Amino acid sequence: MNINEQIQNIRAQNILTSTPQERRAGNYLGNAFEKLTLQSPFKGHNPRTIGIEAEFSLVHSDLSPIDESLRDQIIDDANLLSNERGGLFSFQPELGAFQIEANQEEIFSQGFSPDKMVELFTWLDDCLVDAANDKGASVLKMGLHPTLELNNIVRTSKPKYEQVPNHHIENRVEDSFVLMEELGLEEEPDATVVSACNSIQFNMSATSPEEAVDLVNWSIQMSPFLVAITGNSRFAEGVDTGWNEPRNRLWDMTHLTETGHRVFLPDGFFDDVEDVFEHMAKHPLILEPSNEFEALAIATGTNWLASKLKFITDEDLDIERLLVEFRPISTQQSPEANAAAMTLSIGRLLWALENEEPLLDFEAVENNSSQAQKLGLDGKFTVSEKVGDNWEIREVSGWEMRDIEIRKAIEGLVATGSGDTAEIEAFFKENLAEMEPSRVLLQKLEDEGGIENKQVLKDVLINVLSANKILT
Repeated sequence: MNINEQIQNIRAQNILTSTPQERRAGNYLGNAFEKLTLQSPFKGHNPRTIGIEAEFSLVHSDLSPIDESLRDQIIDDANLLSNERGGLFSFQPELGAFQIEANQEEIFSQGFSPDKMVELFTWLDDCLVDAANDKGASVLKMGLHPTLELNNIVRTSKPKYEQVPNHHIENRVEDSFVLMEELGLEEEPDATVVSACNSIQFNMSATSPEEAVDLVNWSIQMSPFLVAITGNSRFAEGVDTGWNEPRNRLWDMTHLTETGHRVFLPDGFFDDVEDVFEHMAKHPLILEPSNEFEALAIATGTNWLASKLKFITDEDLDIERLLVEFRPISTQQSPEANAAAMTLSIGRLLWALENEEPLLDFEAVENNSSQAQKLGLDGKFTVSEKVGDNWEIREVSGWEMRDIEIRKAIEGLVATGSGDTAEIEAFFKENLAEMEPSRVLLQKLEDEGGIENKQVLKDVLINVLSANKILT
């Protein structure tokens, strides 16, 4: 049975992927996957390239979202400023009517400098803040808008931003309605919650489909560790949820249908590229493609795992590049913190590649994920460490895990020419918070007496965010 036949069989098994529209979409998607597999062996570009994406919310000084028209004006101005200042990023709208995404591909070749990463995010911050402030708006640097009601959020006026969330609202399974109780909210969030979620991401080029699958698996395995260290979405709807990082949980549960999880963690590690294709194909495309190229783009765009494979092709599906995207990290509270989180993640993945890190039992990854999202560095984590020529699997505290992950990232960066050990250690010490950003913010709010009730928290939150340049 070829990959196309496998895809059609998978999609025929669920009502959500076997409607007339979805059957047409599935045929295009199966054909696309078959064309891609027939091009093996594929050899990627050398040297390895890395690109960055970042998302932000644009708000008024009281944290209320700006409207879409003003957001679009700021995007236009930010792109003009970017072109005047060297064109390092382009800016475009995201799902939320007040969201903006900054994107640039192939910023670095392998061997980038962490200090240059700081320069990059500082450049981005300056450009975006200047454009927003000129229109009387501010940039919010958090993984989740901390006061916005998390249902029926205003979306960018494009058909896809109506159709995709609406599909998940209408088809959400009953046992996913747990967020109100888990997070202490007044109402259950819906799939428009993604409009309030912001992340920083990187794309790394792969030299072959086999290496790309390895990179995806390693990225999924390390995601809980990085989420625990960088959690920055603790507050929601003006309350302290008590979670270190609920952003991925909010997205996952509000998008859970009978086809299973399509956000953050898959059901297990991937064996090969066809296994990745099967995961993508088991979920509905929702949007209707008119050809194979569009079907691949939709399936890739609606794959919201912690890491995903991206075939960059021309319209005939001839492969130009093969990328692996790492996407579970919340937008951080400063350009320096964004740079540190991305450098840590990149170095950690390079370490896994350099050392051919073995995969944990997936149940351990799922437990690590739960610990990271709920408890952050107060959790317990299963880690693998290289001892001589052998590997040791053990359970450690979150604080020990943090030290282990930083050490691995430093070794990965040094091994690939990104600086010497002392320089990179100093970089992380200066730019990576000693505890989770969510906890740092909580302590600042407590110092101001700002968690007594919802209104007090909101008022103090605005002051603390502004004073610490998290709202600029």
